Formats: sequence, C-alpha cells, structure tokens
Amino acid sequence: MAALRPKQELATFMNPIRLTIVIPAFNVERYVVDAVSSALGQSLPDIEVIAIDDGSTDSSASRIKAIVDPRLKLLRQENRGLSAARNAGIRAAKGLYIGFLDGDDVWYPEKGRSHVAILDREASVGIVSCYHEYLDERGRPTGQYLTTRKSSPTLRDLLVRNYLSSSTVCRRECFERAGFFDESLRACEDWELWVRMMHVGNYQARVIPKVMSGYRVRPDSLTMDFEHQISSAQQVVSIFTRTVPSFTPRRQARALAEVYRLTSRKALSSGQLKVAWRLVVAALVQCPELFLVDPRAAGTLALIAMEGVLPDGLRGQAYRLARSVMGHYFRTTGISGVRARGPSRHVGSQERL
Repeated sequence: MAALRPKQELATFMNPIRLTIVIPAFNVERYVVDAVSSALGQSLPDIEVIAIDDGSTDSSASRIKAIVDPRLKLLRQENRGLSAARNAGIRAAKGLYIGFLDGDDVWYPEKGRSHVAILDREASVGIVSCYHEYLDERGRPTGQYLTTRKSSPTLRDLLVRNYLSSSTVCRRECFERAGFFDESLRACEDWELWVRMMHVGNYQARVIPKVMSGYRVRPDSLTMDFEHQISSAQQVVSIFTRTVPSFTPRRQARALAEVYRLTSRKALSSGQLKVAWRLVVAALVQCPELFLVDPRAAGTLALIAMEGVLPDGLRGQAYRLARSVMGHYFRTTGISGVRARGPSRHVGSQERL
C-alpha cells in the first residue's frame, strides 16, 4: 500500500501539547476565518493550529495571517493537493494527537476535548470521529446530518464503507506505524488511510454519537464531482484488493456499490436526477443484495424512482419530504446530536438517506 513513512519526518519536541489541529486551505477565502476561529475556540487547553495554504490564488493566506494568536502557525506551499497539505501539517505537528479540519468546515467547541478524552482512556483506539451536520455556503444548518449507528466500526466494516469522516482525531503514533496520506489520491484519501491504520497499525476506531462539527456543502467542492469521487474510490478499492487479504471479491462489490449509492443520493440532493438514476442503477448492478439488507439503499432507489415520475414542477418534493420525515424520526427516537456551538443552536440527528 503506497504510503509515506513518517518516523524520520515528524517534529521532535520536549513538552508535547495535547492536540494539533491541521487545516489545509485552498482558495477558501470566504470560509477559512470561520474554520481557523473554530479550531482556536476549542475548550481543550494546550492546542496548536497549523494552517497550510496549498498555493491559493485568492486571499486565503492573508486572511489566516491576519488572525493573531500564538497557537496558530501558517505554512505555505505550492499547490500539491489536499493530501500533501495535510501531510505537511502532520510533519510540523507537535501534539500527542493530530486532528483534521478542512478550510471550509468548522469544529464545535467540545469536539477536541471529547475526542482526546477517548484516546486518553482507550489505548487500543487510534482514530476518533463524530457526527456532523451539513451547512450551506453561508454556514447555516441545512437540516441534514451525517451519522451512523456503528459506534465502533471494525476493519471489516471500513473496508466496505467509510464510517469515519475526514474530520477525525488520531494518535500521533498512528502515522509513525502506518504512514501518511497517499498523495497519489485526490479523493477518498481519508478512507484509504483509516483502513491502513486499522490494518497495519492494528488500531480500533470510535464514533462519538454527537454532532460536533459542521460540513459545508459547496457546488464547487470535489465531493460534488461524482465522476471524480467514483474514480478515486475505484483506486482505493484496488489498493485494498492488493494489500488487505480479507478484502474478498464480495466485499469489493459491496464497497463499490456503497460508493455508487452514496453518490447517487448526493446527485439527487443537488437536483441531478439523471445522474442519480444512473448511479443508483450502477449500485444495483454491482451488489443487488445491498438493496435488501440496507434500508437506506432501498430508500434511495425508491426516492429516485418517485422523482422520476413526478412532473417537473414537483421534482425535489419527495426528497425534501423524506428528509423531513427522517429528521423527525431520528430526533424522536433517541439518536440525538448536540451542537455545542455553531451558526445556530440546534439539537437533532439524521442518518444518511
């Protein structure tokens, strides 16, 4: 499995701080101040924040530089991509634990403290994630949430679907054992690294069942480039096939079907019905059983089919109704996410459709 080996590259230090928050930034001048401020606003003491300007052509770097705080460090490099920017932050990190925050997202104040508490308490755990809420471009909650019922996803779980987000906190030693982000990947690089940490480093993962960060949805985000996402996921599946013996052909098919299913839901939510239909059919062809064992897959298929028969003027109504019903269901059945602070106060949770 391709990876940088960082033992000789990690920063050395005498008195480690608790947590380093790494923020890669590329042309996010409208959002980066919110991201950096949310990192500096953590309730956990003894943190450092390292922002990496990845060759931005806008004012991202100058806006970061204008923030005066001794805990903040700005690194600059030519544009080399998200993985390379994160790796630069890892190399410079002095913390016992290293967390990741994209330059257009936000952490809520208790995220760092909560994640570090688990890592302090459970020596076998190397990666901690949490629930997230989706924000619009102005930072307002959309009413959609990224959650999972798996609080302790295993390697087998992660091989077929990434139950962890890119906004995790990891032990420093995870990178010493398993390596850094694979810079040849331009998407799904976090999925590949979390699997590598669990496979090579033999670490466990935890998901805190609370909403502790905000994920900003932007039309120009790489996560909305569906073909790019699928191509990268196929690369990652190929890596797993070569390096993880337990990644059987059946799991390979399930993993690809999950990718098609999730991207079809994103396409549906953005109003691209034809793309959504093509992707959900690809998921069905890849792994028909997914639609029998996973209600979300069946629900996605049903929603796309319903949207397909609605008149143009009513398209989007079925998806919005389903989103509202799911949000109400999960809020009233005990799966709640508590926002410590954000663009607005809210309590709620919703599984991915």
